[in-house]
Amino acid sequence: MSTNPNSTNQKTTQSDWSRTPAAMVCAAILGIASITGLLWSMSTDSKPIHQYQSEYQSVSHPSQPERPAAPARLLIDLNTADQSQLQLLPSIGPKLAQRIIDDRTEQGPFTTLKDLDRVKGIGPKTLARLEEWITLSQP
Repeated sequence: MSTNPNSTNQKTTQSDWSRTPAAMVCAAILGIASITGLLWSMSTDSKPIHQYQSEYQSVSHPSQPERPAAPARLLIDLNTADQSQLQLLPSIGPKLAQRIIDDRTEQGPFTTLKDLDRVKGIGPKTLARLEEWITLSQP
């Protein structure tokens, strides 16, 4: 019987990856990283995890959230405002501002917000938009 290297009777050797130089380098890198992580965690301010969680909750989720102060609201007095001031109001352009001034001159000062309804071009929707921006001085 001849010895044939390709015969099935001989043991075939497979390379074991865990014994290769690349595997040794990977193991060394992982070992160094683990040791570095341990040393770093011991050198930093280490608190139990529950202390970090309570700090997070107190900062991120206060029981009574602080509300920022409301910005000062611009109030326009319908009885004293000129055309440029009236145009600062939402939905009021130059023509409608002039109509408000003309009505005020002809009919007298506005006593309620509802009086503004007598000006052509101002209806219930515009009144609702203007309500929070208008003040009325007493004549």
